[in-house]
Amino acid sequence: MAPLATTVLRLFNKQQSSNSLTINVVLDAPTTGQSATTQVNGKAIITALSDTRFDDIQIKFVGNAATTVARTIAVPGGQSQGKHCFLIMDQRNLRPMFPSSNQLRTSESLTLPFNFTLPSCLPSRSCTHEVEGPAVREGHLLLPPSLNDGHASRTATAASDDLAPSTARICYRLKIAVLEKDAEDPLWFAPLAEISMPIHVSPVTQQSLPLYTSVAERAEISRTTKELKKSSYCHAVGSLTAYLLQPPGLSLDTGYGEEGNAMAADVFLHFNPAFPESPPPRLKQVTSALKATTYFSSKGMADFPNDIACLSDISQHRYSAKVQKFAFTCNVSGWKEHGNGGDVNYSTKVTVPVVLPSNKHMLPSFCSCLISRQYTLQVRLYQSSVQRTPLVEVEMPIQIYR
Repeated sequence: MAPLATTVLRLFNKQQSSNSLTINVVLDAPTTGQSATTQVNGKAIITALSDTRFDDIQIKFVGNAATTVARTIAVPGGQSQGKHCFLIMDQRNLRPMFPSSNQLRTSESLTLPFNFTLPSCLPSRSCTHEVEGPAVREGHLLLPPSLNDGHASRTATAASDDLAPSTARICYRLKIAVLEKDAEDPLWFAPLAEISMPIHVSPVTQQSLPLYTSVAERAEISRTTKELKKSSYCHAVGSLTAYLLQPPGLSLDTGYGEEGNAMAADVFLHFNPAFPESPPPRLKQVTSALKATTYFSSKGMADFPNDIACLSDISQHRYSAKVQKFAFTCNVSGWKEHGNGGDVNYSTKVTVPVVLPSNKHMLPSFCSCLISRQYTLQVRLYQSSVQRTPLVEVEMPIQIYR
């Protein structure tokens, strides 16, 4: 797989103090926006408030996922939790920059540069649980985006709502610790001072068809057939079939607060009249909505998640939110007649625009060991603008990529 760029949100400089040391983190070119880069560079400035001796200094870049799944049956504990540290990167070759005595005098500072190159793919040891196939493994080894990471999102100028539940979280942190050996156990190191700084990561992904729905399930939700009646007590005047072809993915822009590329989805309609004289229905309004579903589990998921698996596996749960409901008036009068005599049917097409919202922090579609994000396009067709129940409704999974 070709290497991918990574979008990183860099936060303001951060400082942390202890009784004897102060750690100040300075990131290169700090900004509250996003920049396309594969690097997290900067320096840690450690200042002694009093004469302090240390044994080691560690600088790490860490990625963690955490979930909490509430169980729906009466069991001890009532909930299960999952934790997964999928990425640990160490800054090496720091020791040659230490003072010879490993001691900082009062007001003396030690500056340690760091440079982390974020990978597009995780090491194979990041996903060791059983999976159904190589496609699942490949998805689990892609770098996931930050999700519900709290401080990092609120610091940005973009909307912080990424449509994720509070029970699922993916966080990246820059961790710096000044350590000393324990007096009783020399193999154990205790922190003299430490700092943990959130870094918001949004990886660039490749456009592809959604892999998170089986072919059978995709066909079932992307095609709907409904019998049409003039009233509840009348015979059916015909059947209306609506189906969506797999639309292309939606592309996210690299900047917060900007809309991604617009996309149009085609809804194909086929009316089969029960009687030759039955006309095709008149459609007056179409609505489209994008549904974001976050699947999360307390243990590694063996397959791409779906609604059926969530019902049968108590370790899995899902959270859905609808965004960007778009309604427009249409007059579908361009029905094309096919056949002749008593074997007549009609067909037409409705084009539905789909645009990503600028007031939400949209994430690319992804599937990791514990957490996945999927999107579904929902289209409803009405015979009038005041009608509450749609004449027909159709859905299709869709990919969002960066």
